[in-house]
Amino acid sequence: DNGYIPTEEELLQRNWSKVRVKVTRERLIKSSHLEGGRKQYSLRHLGASTINKTQGLTLTGPVAIEFTEDCMPWEKGQVVVMISRTTLARHIFIVGNKQFAINKIWEIICRRSQWSDMIRTILTNLSINADGIADPHAQPDFIPMREVFPYRMCDVQLPRAESGYVYLLVSIPHPTFTYVGQTIQIGRRLNEHNSGRGSNTTAPTMYMPYHVAAYLITPNLDESGRMSLERRWRSMIEDAIRRGNADVGNFVDMGKEVMSDYNRLANADERLRFVSHIASR
Repeated sequence: DNGYIPTEEELLQRNWSKVRVKVTRERLIKSSHLEGGRKQYSLRHLGASTINKTQGLTLTGPVAIEFTEDCMPWEKGQVVVMISRTTLARHIFIVGNKQFAINKIWEIICRRSQWSDMIRTILTNLSINADGIADPHAQPDFIPMREVFPYRMCDVQLPRAESGYVYLLVSIPHPTFTYVGQTIQIGRRLNEHNSGRGSNTTAPTMYMPYHVAAYLITPNLDESGRMSLERRWRSMIEDAIRRGNADVGNFVDMGKEVMSDYNRLANADERLRFVSHIASR
C-alpha cells in the first residue's frame, strides 16, 4: 500500500519463490527521431481474461481482479460475474485501492436500470409481505405491466408455460370489442384468435388483430375451474355494458376483482396472479 515495495526477504517470508527468468534478445526500436531498446522478460500470467469472457466459467485457484479508474466493471452483471467465478470467496483478490473498490461496487449494484421499477414491483407484489400491512404500497398478486415495462407494450412476451390462464382480449381496430376466454397456453391461444381459429366470437376479420389486455395465471386449476372464473369475469363485463359502462380499463379492474375474491379463500400456494397490459381505472 502507499507505494511500498517489499524487500526480497519479506517476500520469501510470505512464501514467495525465487526463480530465474530468461530474457529475450534486446531489440532496437526507432520512431521518428527517437531510438530505444526493448528488453522482454519471459513472464506471463497463468491466465488472463476479461470479466465478460469468463461468464459461465468456474475458475479454479486464486483469481486477481484489477479494480482501478482505468479498469473496472461498469454494469451490475459484471460485478456478479466478477465475484462468483471461483468456488471459494477467499480465492478472489481485488488489485487496487480497497476503499475505492468497495465504493465503486456499491455504486454499481445500486445503479438503476430500465428494469428497476419492474423488478421492484414484482418483488413487492408477489412476496409474502404483499399484504398491504407489512408494505402499504403492495398490491398483492398484481403486476401492472403497462406501468412498469420499460419498452413498448407490443414488445411484451406472453408466458410460454402451460400453467393455465383466463384472459381478456381487446380488438385493436375496434377497442370496444372484447372477449374473455381460458386456455392452458396463452401465447398459442392468442395466435389462434388472430388467425381466425380461436372461437366463433373472435373469428370476424374486421376485429383482428387482438391484444391481451389482462390475464389471470391459474396454475392450480383445471379447465372447469378456469371456465368458472371466465364466466364470472364475462358476467361482470356484460353487466357493466348493460349499465352503459364499456370502458376497457374497468373490465381490467373486474378481472382483478375476480382474482381478489378467489385469493381471499385460497391457500398461499394456490393464489392466482393477475397481469394487466393496459391501464386500469
